[in-house]
Amino acid sequence: MSEVVVSIPKSLESDKAGIETNVKLVPLKEFEDFVEKVKELSSDTDDLQYLALALNLPLWSNDKELKRQSAVKVLSTKELIKILGE
Repeated sequence: MSEVVVSIPKSLESDKAGIETNVKLVPLKEFEDFVEKVKELSSDTDDLQYLALALNLPLWSNDKELKRQSAVKVLSTKELIKILGE
């Protein structure tokens, strides 16, 4: 878990340059202590790095397992588009 891979849904592909300009890449060493804290939130170990980064921020994901926990607000693409359109 040393690299976070981000993919942009096709529905937002036209805004890719703007999204990439506003995304900050955070090295794992800067938040690995938080990964330990969120292990109880999800059984999907692939989600732990995202939960750790989003402890105080909403997370953008269509992952249904992430939606099942309540410690981190998870926005679907549909919800995010609605918010950004307001």
